[in-house]
Amino acid sequence: MTAPQFDAQVLDRIRDACATQLPAFLPSQRWFGGKARVIQSVALADCVPVPLRNATALILLVRVEYTQGPGETYALPLLLRSRANRVPKESSAQILEIPDVSSSQGIPLTDAFEDPEFLSCLLRSIQAGVSYLGSHGEFRAQHTAALSRLLPASEQAPLGRRITAEQSNTSILYGEHLILKFFRKLAEGINPDLEIGRFLTEEARFANIPPLGGLLEYRSRDGKSMTAGMLQAFVPNRGDAWRHTLTSLHHFLSESAVLLGSGDSRANAISAIRSGGPLPEPVVKLLEEQLQLIGLLAQRTAELHLALASGKAGSEFSPEPITSEFCESLKSEIHDLVVRNFDLLREKLPSLPEAAQNPAFRVLDMEDDVLLECHSALEGELRAARMRIHGDYHLGQVLFTGNDYFIIDFEGEPARPLAERRAKKSPLQDVAGMLRSFQYAAHAAVLSTADQAHVAGEEEEVLEVLADRWLELVSRRFLEAYRRTAERASFLPANSGEFDALLRVHLLEKAIYELGYELNNRPDWVLIPLVGIQSLLRRSSG
Repeated sequence: MTAPQFDAQVLDRIRDACATQLPAFLPSQRWFGGKARVIQSVALADCVPVPLRNATALILLVRVEYTQGPGETYALPLLLRSRANRVPKESSAQILEIPDVSSSQGIPLTDAFEDPEFLSCLLRSIQAGVSYLGSHGEFRAQHTAALSRLLPASEQAPLGRRITAEQSNTSILYGEHLILKFFRKLAEGINPDLEIGRFLTEEARFANIPPLGGLLEYRSRDGKSMTAGMLQAFVPNRGDAWRHTLTSLHHFLSESAVLLGSGDSRANAISAIRSGGPLPEPVVKLLEEQLQLIGLLAQRTAELHLALASGKAGSEFSPEPITSEFCESLKSEIHDLVVRNFDLLREKLPSLPEAAQNPAFRVLDMEDDVLLECHSALEGELRAARMRIHGDYHLGQVLFTGNDYFIIDFEGEPARPLAERRAKKSPLQDVAGMLRSFQYAAHAAVLSTADQAHVAGEEEEVLEVLADRWLELVSRRFLEAYRRTAERASFLPANSGEFDALLRVHLLEKAIYELGYELNNRPDWVLIPLVGIQSLLRRSSG
């Protein structure tokens, strides 16, 4: 069945298939955000045909309603092949099946991202600025001025291949030039990733992001739009900063454990480090290169914030003062977050790993202290600006090229409403996210190093002491380099006391958010935010 044969009867069959088959399919997909919720219904909101040579790609917009809470819209590109080109029944690429009135066999609708022709079509559509009409709106492709530089018209468009890594979106790599991020969960309004990417590319001209080359959007007949995708330059890299940091930290822990020697000298060295004494000089040398890179990461972070704060007055990217109203709103958000996640901790306490039981009890006793800490820090005047920020900043959102860092994924936390992700906030929220990411790296490196070296007990405690000192040193280096680069910026609090108080609020907020995430998704990791909350409160009282 080719594009000319696509008619209302086929659309009715697709609509029925969405309602009956997608409730079982969606929860198994990495990009589906409603796994923890009960699906009430799935309905076809629109179907946009995209004609290909031997098939028709159908970009389905499906509306998912839940038994509780607001519904969500997802984009699902499928392939309706001609009879001669259909995949075998029950193929792994099959997503839906609709009846075939001419035979007893069903017609499979397969994953369009498995089809090279569809991938090429997406890139060509962006180059040409093509639109495709659906029943209730249109799917529009556009290019930016940067695309002619990223992919000159004289060059043949590279073939696309789907990146198989688990992501909340779907990414297509075109040769070694371009990467297309296709958003699965759509929301009314402009996606922050696209909005910030365009601003940093075209106005701020920030060098350490992949330049934006084009976009995909769905626009309904009543003028409402949803960002469906964005095309960017592909940055050759050695993986993200999370992977590189873990590798470097594993090397540091393994080599340091050897350099500390054995017997009494080893015990004395560990005792001195645990008590806050300096690291032995040979161990310090192991950290020199990594600390330099952490300083560079902090510099790039501050440069990003300076670029994001460079918008014209009155624009979406102009900084605004932190007001008492903003502080009251932040206090309310944090209060609700604390109550919700501490209640969740009480509920799940009996099922937590044994190692997390005592820390969980101690943190539960600190609930009032957490609220008091956050509320008191936001009571006084904060002489600083709020602005657009990354919003979900951690080591996994930074690419390492071997000698530099490129910052990616400005979508914000996908679980949060679009308006909240676009709100102006303190950039210290991003700083807090990176500092918390360092603690996650320290924990993960201890586990992997201990596992690879087959050590436990006292030897694992040695790794923990070294990882704690690593965390202290890299956090200090990051903050020093960040403040040095962003010195006198309007978004920095006017004095060190205000800076420390606001940063601590965002560190607590992040750790409490992590607490809820780990309780729902990775209970074995819940010890990390529990330790983080305790450490932050001890530091405050000290």
